[in-house]
Amino acid sequence: MTLDANVTVSAADRNRSTTPAGGSTYLYDIANLSDLPHLRNLSSTTMSAFENFDRAAMAAGAIPRRYKN
Repeated sequence: MTLDANVTVSAADRNRSTTPAGGSTYLYDIANLSDLPHLRNLSSTTMSAFENFDRAAMAAGAIPRRYKN
């Protein structure tokens, strides 16, 4: 599978399980939330846009619950 001219993903990588020992699958580590204040200081306009998008995406009925992980 080719994503663009410079990135190729093998079948093994596409099928690799990212399930932690607890059994849940999460795309990102919750510990990364501690970086948000630093990112806000670096680019307040971009962070503000991200926060507005996040609120809209997480609003009830915007996206089915199973896709919000």
